[in-house]
Amino acid sequence: MKKILLASLFCILNSVLLFSQNLNVTLASTYTYSTGTIANICGWKSPVDGKEYALVGAHTGLSIVDVSNPSVPSEIVLINGPSCLWREIKTYGNYAYVTSECGNIGLQIVDLTNLPATNLTTATWTPTINTTTLATIHALHIDTAKGKVYLYGSNVGNQGAIIADIKTNPMAPVYKGSYDNRYIHDGYVRNDTLYACHIYDGDCEMVDVTNPVSGVSIGDVQTPGLFTHNSWLNANSKVVFTTDEVSDSYLTSYDISNPSNIFELDRIQSNPGSNSDVHNTHIIQKSGAEYAVTSWYNDGFTIVDVTRPDNMVQVGNYDTEPTVSGSGEDHDWGVYPFLPSGIIVASDMENGLFVCAPTYIRACYLEGTVTDCNTNAPLNNVNVTIQVTNPQSNSNTDVTDFAGKYAEGVPLAGTYQVIFSRTGYITDTDTVVLSNGVVTLDNFTLCPLPVFAYSGKIFDNSTSVGIPSAFVSVYDANSRWDTITDANGNFTIPTMFNGNYSVASGKWGYKTNCTAPQAITSTSAPFSMGLNKEIYDDFMWDYNWTISGNIVKGIWERAVPVGFYNSQGAPVNPSADVTNDCGDVCYANGNHGITGLDMGSTLLTSPVFDLSAYTNPYLYYSRWKYLPWNTNTDTVVITLSNGTNTATLEKLTYISPGNGQWVNKNYKISSLLSPTSSMSFTVRVTNNSGKDIIGALDRFFIVDSANSAVNEPTMNEEVNVFPNPSADGKFTVQSSGFNVEGIEIDNIFGEKVTRSVIPNAVRNLTIDLSNQPNGIYFIKLTTDRGIINKKIILNK
Repeated sequence: MKKILLASLFCILNSVLLFSQNLNVTLASTYTYSTGTIANICGWKSPVDGKEYALVGAHTGLSIVDVSNPSVPSEIVLINGPSCLWREIKTYGNYAYVTSECGNIGLQIVDLTNLPATNLTTATWTPTINTTTLATIHALHIDTAKGKVYLYGSNVGNQGAIIADIKTNPMAPVYKGSYDNRYIHDGYVRNDTLYACHIYDGDCEMVDVTNPVSGVSIGDVQTPGLFTHNSWLNANSKVVFTTDEVSDSYLTSYDISNPSNIFELDRIQSNPGSNSDVHNTHIIQKSGAEYAVTSWYNDGFTIVDVTRPDNMVQVGNYDTEPTVSGSGEDHDWGVYPFLPSGIIVASDMENGLFVCAPTYIRACYLEGTVTDCNTNAPLNNVNVTIQVTNPQSNSNTDVTDFAGKYAEGVPLAGTYQVIFSRTGYITDTDTVVLSNGVVTLDNFTLCPLPVFAYSGKIFDNSTSVGIPSAFVSVYDANSRWDTITDANGNFTIPTMFNGNYSVASGKWGYKTNCTAPQAITSTSAPFSMGLNKEIYDDFMWDYNWTISGNIVKGIWERAVPVGFYNSQGAPVNPSADVTNDCGDVCYANGNHGITGLDMGSTLLTSPVFDLSAYTNPYLYYSRWKYLPWNTNTDTVVITLSNGTNTATLEKLTYISPGNGQWVNKNYKISSLLSPTSSMSFTVRVTNNSGKDIIGALDRFFIVDSANSAVNEPTMNEEVNVFPNPSADGKFTVQSSGFNVEGIEIDNIFGEKVTRSVIPNAVRNLTIDLSNQPNGIYFIKLTTDRGIINKKIILNK
């Protein structure tokens, strides 16, 4: 089951406010660095004098900070290393092992025994493996039970896992083998089982590495964000936890009892609605319970009770930079909860070391099953929400699964109201008493709303004749009914229930029409809607555009776009389709993860359309481009064909800074090609570099400017706009008997081109659109006699 918040603006706005506040964690002190950012963090306790140290991946080396007095941290020594953004640290006994993606020192080893003295013994390990000298390493993990270090993302081979023995001589590792089928970004190892995070493939793989020379894959599972960053095991090795380093990501738990049948148990976010990025998680045992302590970049770190891994509940958090939230890979890189004193040390990339005192409390659990009050059948997709009045939880909502089960919780004990809601059912509430560490069962029933049939007709506006085979959709935020009209344009939806719904209809060759939400009940009159003939597609329905190409990951897909963001928080994939159209669907080629797209091309081609009867057709579309890499081998190419010749409308390549955005385009077709009865439109995305190339398309339509009209009021006095069309972009507005007091001009996408108030009302004025592209524009004139609308055409 998944921890989510209800999809409402209220919840999204409040989630940002609630979780900028800290819970069950207090700050003891901070330590700042003046030279560059800091990376990951680890810790060590001296067996000689009991002092505790934070091992911080500073920009120029390993910073060793005495945190024995949490209120007064003190740097003891900086072990120099290559200047770098990346630095990872793990310990084995009295030794620290340090990796970096910069320089060529391989694995750096520091003997910590002499601390707090500063003359520490160091070594580097740079073996030659299959003719390549080990120089750079992204991350590492140590199987302490076996005395083996695992090095990930190095410069060797396919950048998989290098395995070395450190038990015999911790300062002089001995190469034992590698698991090098594909890139491994990070991983966890216990008792010769590797949990490898294939970040670019989006999966966590279980590997038996008892024989380091020939590891055997025994299980694999894809993670929700398809960008698997790190993993960690629970105490009994039955559950693995993963993180996905993307915006709007999750900490996710999986049952691995049977490696050939791994399945998800639960997922949780630090701050639902904020698009925050998760980074690293660790599992720690406290007083018989288990907790995930996880860094979340712009959200700081969280403490989640994972004792019941199928019902994870956040019980603590600390935000190292409360003024920043949302997507992006800044601030809290790492967190280390294993120092024996119980303090937590966290590394904020910009703000330095944070020393914190946590209070680990048990979650208050609420679990149960929801069924239909008439049939006793389990109900899925029921929203179950514990009403909280204090800023204490992001785990208080869930949605029932196919067995009708839900599981959620809060950190603070008390009496709560619980709301049960599902589309088509009467919303109901219950009162529960929740206690820390206790599972409260609340099985509940919901009763369905009464149903009725809803009918209507779709007709051609120009002829009033019913349109056969037109698509009809009735929908709100939670429900959608789809049907198709019969030969006379009539439709019936046999089972609906009362609500406020939008109604939309469309067909290839007609412009989609949709209504604002309106009450539809059993007493509502039959619905009636007219459509205008037009080549138009906002992709609310499938009009049989053709998808082709030689790739799988990154192929075109018609769907509600899923937003992705780069490390700076800039949009890569659209998070929403364009405005001013019906529905929320577009075509995109990066909707299920953006990293590691296949090399090759994916093509999106329209149905053939007939423009032979058009006098002066204009083509309009909205497109998205994300090309962040400076290479001329990756392109988005948009073309128009008349069946004989093809014109290139756009060839998009890298333009700094390369962030994705929707852009509206329009073209006068006759200046490119002769309009025919065999027209087609194609968007081709080509990835030859192996980078992340994203395209998207929405709101495609063609308007004949000779026939396009705008409603204008009938008035005795005349208002003329000339010349129309204009060849140079300049128009004269001339009125007889009217004073013009203001003017607004919109393009055909509904975007405001210009707006001005005329202080001294005039009857004649000049409009200059010479800096605008060709196309149709709409003028709204505010006069002393009312509003007058005019259509003008720019035809340079």
